[in-house]
Amino acid sequence: MDVDLEAFETRWSRSRVRRLLVLPAVVAGVVALAWWAGLLPPAVAVVFLVLSLGLLLLLAVAARASAAHPVALRIDELGLTLPGCPAVPWSDVEVVEVGPLRPAWPIGRPKLVAAVLPRPGVRLGSTPDRGLKGSGWADGLRRRRYGTELVLPLFVLEAEPEVVVGAIETRGRVPVRRLLLHRSRGVWLALLVVGVVLVAVVAVLLLLALLWMVV
Repeated sequence: MDVDLEAFETRWSRSRVRRLLVLPAVVAGVVALAWWAGLLPPAVAVVFLVLSLGLLLLLAVAARASAAHPVALRIDELGLTLPGCPAVPWSDVEVVEVGPLRPAWPIGRPKLVAAVLPRPGVRLGSTPDRGLKGSGWADGLRRRRYGTELVLPLFVLEAEPEVVVGAIETRGRVPVRRLLLHRSRGVWLALLVVGVVLVAVVAVLLLLALLWMVV
């Protein structure tokens, strides 16, 4: 005899969302200082500034929008429900793949996501981007990276990823496939090293300039 399980709900973790803002903010600051000190060509500096500030703006808007939806994810025996989206019934779900964010975040622990793959012939709704309506280009990007438009960002939820995955397994009774966590972060690490070196060089130059002014 089946026992009805209580619905599982989790909120957005504001602290985790805010921590994502640190990296693009640091990169933008380092690039601005390097440009000011004449260590970067203007064209290169502008490209890095546009990319880092653009990412920072997107994350900031998403963080603000998430505050309007206290409940980020609801899981019950009927299906999945995300803010601003219709419920996804389990009968439309083929498998849930749990793995790292693509591309991988450059620092810290791997950021886990859950890709909800539909059954053949079924099209699921798109991820609301932490409270924002999904766009066509974002949906296409998710399809290429994960094989589905519906990707749950486990790394910005209050509940731990394994707790969320356990709720999917017990309430949805759909297959859950755990992907290997790859550590292919060579490009990110190289950029991080370059950033650290630039910060050190700029700090030394500023110190020398201050000493010269004092003397």
